[in-house]
Amino acid sequence: MVNTITPCANFITGSTNKNGVTPSASCCDSLVSLISTNVDCACLLITANVPLQLPVNTLLAVLSLPQACNVNQMSALCKGPSLLGSNGQTLPPIAVSPLSPQGLHVGQLYLAAITALAFCMGDTETEEDPELTTCKHQCQQQSQYTEHDKQTCIQRCDRYHYSKQKREKQIQEEGKEQESQQEGDEKEDENPYVFDESSFDTKVETDGGRIRLLQKFTEKSKLLQGIENFRLAIVEAKAHTFMPPRHFDSEVVLFIMQGQAVLGLVRESETEKFSLEAGDMLRIPAGTPLYIANRDENEKLFLAMLHIPISTSGKFEEFFGPGGQDPESVLSAFGWNVLQSALQESMSTIHYNSHATKIALVINGTGHLQIACPHLSSKSESEHEKSSPSYHRISSKLKPGTVFVVPPGHPFVTMASRKENLLIICFEINARENKKFTFAGKDNIVSSLDNVAKELAFNYPAHMVNGVFDRKEKFFFPFVFPSKERGLRADA
Repeated sequence: MVNTITPCANFITGSTNKNGVTPSASCCDSLVSLISTNVDCACLLITANVPLQLPVNTLLAVLSLPQACNVNQMSALCKGPSLLGSNGQTLPPIAVSPLSPQGLHVGQLYLAAITALAFCMGDTETEEDPELTTCKHQCQQQSQYTEHDKQTCIQRCDRYHYSKQKREKQIQEEGKEQESQQEGDEKEDENPYVFDESSFDTKVETDGGRIRLLQKFTEKSKLLQGIENFRLAIVEAKAHTFMPPRHFDSEVVLFIMQGQAVLGLVRESETEKFSLEAGDMLRIPAGTPLYIANRDENEKLFLAMLHIPISTSGKFEEFFGPGGQDPESVLSAFGWNVLQSALQESMSTIHYNSHATKIALVINGTGHLQIACPHLSSKSESEHEKSSPSYHRISSKLKPGTVFVVPPGHPFVTMASRKENLLIICFEINARENKKFTFAGKDNIVSSLDNVAKELAFNYPAHMVNGVFDRKEKFFFPFVFPSKERGLRADA
């Protein structure tokens, strides 16, 4: 306090304020420091409500000094209780003394400062920041410093202390703001364990029904991190509706909420059929092709499907098989020449892994790769998972040293060039329960469907469907690249 008041004494008494002289930088710094440490005392000193033995010029102290030092908040701070004494009464200001023609003596300044200190602090002792005390003490101990140097050093300590307090106050306020925000979030979401209709997004919707997907559990509350990998979907199918073949890159637990259903699972070379009613439950392994039919003539069918993704945490994809255009078939991602060769002429078959992620390295030869990928279906995909699925074709040339990865459930095909063999080494991760499902050749998905499902899916007699998809080869077919690939996507 002693060092804080002294730099401004000459200015507020008018001793050096002739010819438009402004307060010194040290005076302004001291004023800011005083306001930050004891605003009440600052107001009492500046407004001459302290019985100092100094001829304070009230106009200079109250108006000129804050304006010159750009302390605009001074007038607002000093309008309230800061001007009042302990009994609520304003102390009578000292009469304005004539301007002194000479600077004040140092002894006068220290006497005034000590008086101010006694008045502002009373008989109580205040604890100063130990860091600030040490800083000032070091300034006083510098034998090579002049008295002016020591005062400048002490003022720097005050400025540093002020900046430190300001940063600490800012950090404290930010902490309070964060706590307030957290409290607001808790109040806004008083029950983190309850989801209503607004928590669902419509993922697929057609004339025959819709599929709604619940938001991720962790989007509701971090308390649900233990089940963040699980996703819940509700399937609604109108009366007498057939849901064409599809597969998921996730394990599925299916529960019949309402209605009656016929469900077919493709296992090896045949389809296993189940007649299900409300209350029935069935586990569907990842990658297993299935179809669902609502066998009731009047009642809607409601299914709950709990998905446990095996590739991407908290995210699963639904791949619609051959047959139909709404939703779009995954085979539409492949080029016309690939489908024509796979289904009618010659090439390696289109297939996918149920569980395994394939990491492949080309060792020798050249060729071509195509993968159907739903993740890249649209660059303008919104934050919500609300859109009918569409598939993007990833194409790449293959040569020695090329590495590619195929996630589970993603149909793909590799083709060797006509001039040389294509040698690829493959590592399959999580392959313990893996199965390969093919779209053409012996024991393909379509041929394994029962005849009723084939006719419903393709709207053609079963024997005609078999004629398109059946081949004597099981996996590897001879293939010849056409001179120019047709740049169209296929309806499969």
